[in-house]
Amino acid sequence: MATQHLLTVISSDPQFYKRAQAVADLFQVNFMTFDTVDALSEKEAIAQKSDVIVISATHSPNETATAGLVQVARYVAPNAYIAVVVAKKVQNEGAAFIKKSGANVVLLEDEYETSSKIEFVFSRKVHGTMIPIKSAELVADKELEMTIHHLMPLNQKIIPFLPKGRILDKEKFEKIQSIGEFYIKREEVDAFQKYIEKNQDKSAKGLKSRCRAQFMNMNVAYKDLVMLISDQSEASSYQAGRELYDKVITLASDLIMSLSAVGDAGDVVNLSGFDDLTAIDRAPAIAASAGLISLMSGIGKPEEVMIAGLMADVGLLEMNPKAIQLMRQRKIDQLKEEDLRDYKNHPTVSLNKALSRKIPIPDHLKVIIQSTHERADRTGFPLQPLGEKIPLESFLIQFCELVDQASMIDFGKERPNPIEVRKKIFQEEILNIGKRFTANFLEKIKPYI
Repeated sequence: MATQHLLTVISSDPQFYKRAQAVADLFQVNFMTFDTVDALSEKEAIAQKSDVIVISATHSPNETATAGLVQVARYVAPNAYIAVVVAKKVQNEGAAFIKKSGANVVLLEDEYETSSKIEFVFSRKVHGTMIPIKSAELVADKELEMTIHHLMPLNQKIIPFLPKGRILDKEKFEKIQSIGEFYIKREEVDAFQKYIEKNQDKSAKGLKSRCRAQFMNMNVAYKDLVMLISDQSEASSYQAGRELYDKVITLASDLIMSLSAVGDAGDVVNLSGFDDLTAIDRAPAIAASAGLISLMSGIGKPEEVMIAGLMADVGLLEMNPKAIQLMRQRKIDQLKEEDLRDYKNHPTVSLNKALSRKIPIPDHLKVIIQSTHERADRTGFPLQPLGEKIPLESFLIQFCELVDQASMIDFGKERPNPIEVRKKIFQEEILNIGKRFTANFLEKIKPYI
């Protein structure tokens, strides 16, 4: 059943809005189409309810005309996230001009039709704007450093509930515990983490809350970094990319220290995810698990293992969305030949995307990122080196990805226990030493499984 969210498409091309309809179906949101921006402007109520507006400007005569379309859409929908799809010939300066006119993102025509970037864009708006927090993580008699929002059950709208700066008295604190879950804006995740750390609860429960806040903060920074390095419509600031990359490294390092005190990353990261429908959404959970085992086993540097785990699958956003859905359903064997070729090349694409934005990735980390799908028996991808040439860090990330995939919830089935799943996969790999993993790698992680 569709939610209260609304995806609005401006196009007269059935193929164009068919692509958008697939996005709406994936996220289970409402969907409307208009032939022109002027037609949308006549339906101001619909425009103002739109979370995302996708404008087809592939036949627009020039950037000035496209900017005019955006300005009209922005005027009638001031709070919407506006994505503009332009022809391949658009130049960087033109894309920048369109953004200054009110667009949030400019996608090239081939990106819109054949990649999964529009899904990622939509996820960032619908699932990534408001971040869920637990009522138990709030603290009585302490000043709130972020505004708390509440989901109204009847109309499914998220509204401000407790303003930033308010002191949450004990009576109010006790009343809201029955609600269970609240929301904060994505841009206040930093403030939420500081709030948790400032009001530290020394108990095991408090430590997990701190880990959760750190994980959410890293997740948000990572998604911002992916958005920047995957944007090929304009020359994004190299400095901005480096700053985001450095922030992710710092957050990963802080998280790993906290996770080491908790002892297991599984329940922390599984309770911290807030968008789980795009090709890269599981990367933070995989990276956190790999980083923790890295710390315990001495395999590489934990923060580098986490960074490699985060960056290794960014190239999946370039893949056909139908192929991504088959992969999510664990049907890789059903991929078409072209899609399978793209899948096997995605670690290289991931690395090249980051390097094109001048992200300062050291040479040894480049090898780790590119080797996360290699196998000891040389049947992996993309380069198929000898087993002993594959970094142990890459094996570790691959192992944690296997565990994560096997721990995913299937509708109508009981949630698998990640610890039991990890043990089961380890035993299966022990019986097949030399196929996926080397004996050396399995021996190193054995005490921590």
